[in-house]
Amino acid sequence: MNFRMNNILLHILVLMIFLGANFNVSSQGFRIMLDENYSDWKSIPPLYGDDTGDSNGIDFITVKATNYNGFLFFYLELGSEINLQDQNAITLYLDTDNDPATGLQIKGIGAELEYTFGTRSGKFRDGLLTIDISHADIGLVSIPPVTSNIFEIIIDTTAVIGGKKLFTGSQMKIAFVNNITGGDEIPNEDVEPIFNFNTTEPQIEINYSIEKLNNEWVRILSYNSKKDNLFDPSLKDSYSRIFKALNPNIIGFQEIRNHTAEQTAELIEEFLPSLESEQWYYAKQGSDIIVVSRFPIEQSFYIEGNGAFLIDLREEYGKDLLFVNAHTPCCAKNDSRQREIDAFMAFIRGAKEEGGLLTLEDKTPIVIVGDMNLVGYKQQQTTLVTGDIVNTNIYGEKFTPDWDSTSLMDTKPPTTNSPATFTWYNESSSFAPGRLDYIVFTNSVIDLKNSFVLFTNELPQDSLDKYNLIFDDVTRASDHLPTVADFDFNSIVSVEEVSDKQRPNDFELFQNYPNPFNPSTTIKYSIPTSPQPSPSQGEGAREGLIVSLKVYDILGREVATLVNKEQAPGKYGVMFHSRNLASGIFYYELKAGSFIQSRKMILLK
Repeated sequence: MNFRMNNILLHILVLMIFLGANFNVSSQGFRIMLDENYSDWKSIPPLYGDDTGDSNGIDFITVKATNYNGFLFFYLELGSEINLQDQNAITLYLDTDNDPATGLQIKGIGAELEYTFGTRSGKFRDGLLTIDISHADIGLVSIPPVTSNIFEIIIDTTAVIGGKKLFTGSQMKIAFVNNITGGDEIPNEDVEPIFNFNTTEPQIEINYSIEKLNNEWVRILSYNSKKDNLFDPSLKDSYSRIFKALNPNIIGFQEIRNHTAEQTAELIEEFLPSLESEQWYYAKQGSDIIVVSRFPIEQSFYIEGNGAFLIDLREEYGKDLLFVNAHTPCCAKNDSRQREIDAFMAFIRGAKEEGGLLTLEDKTPIVIVGDMNLVGYKQQQTTLVTGDIVNTNIYGEKFTPDWDSTSLMDTKPPTTNSPATFTWYNESSSFAPGRLDYIVFTNSVIDLKNSFVLFTNELPQDSLDKYNLIFDDVTRASDHLPTVADFDFNSIVSVEEVSDKQRPNDFELFQNYPNPFNPSTTIKYSIPTSPQPSPSQGEGAREGLIVSLKVYDILGREVATLVNKEQAPGKYGVMFHSRNLASGIFYYELKAGSFIQSRKMILLK
C-alpha cells in the first residue's frame, strides 16, 4: 500500500470550500483525519443522501467525499452497525476517468475501480484488461475496524495499477451498491453528481512530535513485537534505531513469549544505556505481557492473560501509576476478547475501592495500553473506555473508570505522515491497516501532551535522517507499529473556579507549603480576571489567560515548567516534586498576562 504525503507532515488544514454554481457539481478540499472522530466532516455537504427502509439488508444513509494531497476521502453512513471489512457485499464503484464508455457498465457509469469491502478485494479495468486488486494496490484504509454505522475511507489518488494511473482526469463519478438481491444503492438513480477534484494547495498543521519536547513528560510506548521479533538478530539494528528515536520511559510489550522480562530489560539497556543514577526495572505477567520501566515496579498482577503493574513514580512525581498492559484474543473471538476486557476493567474498579488485591490512593493515574485486537464488536471498545462491563454476572457491575466519574480518554494517536490513525500494517494481508493498539488513560489527573504512531515507511527523508531511521524500520520489525504517548504528571491538585462576585481581587502567588520541603510541595496562586477582548474580536472572544508557572535554581536555570496553558479565573494549587534535585534554594515564578511574581522555596533532603 502506498501512503503518499509528498513529504508533508500531518493534519492538513484547508481553509476554503469550493462548490460549483450547480449543486450537481462538487469540488471540495478539507482537512480530514480518519480517527473515529467525525466532526471534521460536519462542514462538508452530502454528495448523496438516501431514504431508510427502501431495500433489503443494509441501508445507505449518506455519502460525502473530498480530496486533498493525493488522497480521496469518503464518509459512509449506514442505517445499522456492521463490520465493513467482513461479511457484507458493499461495493464501491469509481468511474475514475468520468467516461461511461470505459470500465464496468453499472448505474450509468463506466467504473474502472470496483472494490467490495466485505470480501476485501476488487478489480481494476483498463480497456479489455481486468486486474484483481487488494487494499494495498489502491492505498485503501477504512476506519474503524470495529462495527459501526459510520465509516471513513481513504484511497490513494496517485496509485498506479498494471502500469496505468488509477485516476486520469479531474472529474469522476461515484456509487455504492450492496450487491445482494434487493440491496440498497446510493444514489438510487444513475450516478450524479460529478465529483471535481480540488487542486488547491492546502496549508499544514503539525500537532505531534517524534521528539519528546519536555524531559519532565513521561513517554509511554505500547509495542507488539510480533512473536519475539525483538530478539531476532537480523532485526536488531532496526529495533535499536526505533528505540533510540523514541527514547521511552515506560514500555508495554506484547508477544514476547520465549524470553523473560529480565532478558527484555537487558536488551533495552543495550539499546538505551542507563546513566549512573538510572536502571531499567522489569516484570512479566501471563505468557507474553512484559513491562520495562525507568521507574520501580512495586507489584504486578495477572488478569486472565493480561497484566496490571503498580509503578512507583513517587520520587519524581509524588504518586504511583497503575499501568495495565493487555493483549486480548484476535479476530473472531469476540466473546473471549470481551471477557478479558471486562476482567481488567473490573480489576481497575476494585483497585479504586477498599479491600481488593490492590487499593489505589485517590487520583492515582491509570494508563491502559496494548494490542487490544479490536476488530469485532464495537462494545469491546466501549467497555475499554467507559467501563461498561458486559459479563456482569462474572465481573460485577459497570462503572465509570476515571476519578471524576467520567470515561477514560482514548489518545487516538495520529500515524506519522498519514491522514489515518492505524497501528497495524501488513501489505500481504487481505485486511487493510487498522487501529489495534490503544493507549487510554485517566485524563482527570494527568495531561496528554503528545501522541503518535511511528510509521517510518512514510516519513520524509529529512525526518528519517534527523532520527537516524531507515524508511522500513518499523514494518521490518513487526506488523504492529510503535504507539507513543507523552504525559505530564505534574498535577494541578486543586482548582476552585469562582463566580464573578467571588473572583479574587488580585493576582497572587502564595508561599509554597510545606517549606522547607522534601520531596514535594504545593504552590497556590489566584487568577482574578480574563483579559479584555480587543474591539475587533468582540465580546464573544473573551478567553482565559495564558498562565505560566516555572521553577528555577539559584543560578536562574529553569528546572521545571509546572503550568503553561490557558486558565479561567479561580484559585489553583499545583504540586511540585523535587525529583533528583539536590538540596538548595529554588525560585518559582508566576506569569499571567502582564503580571509577574516570584517566591523562594527551600528543598532540604
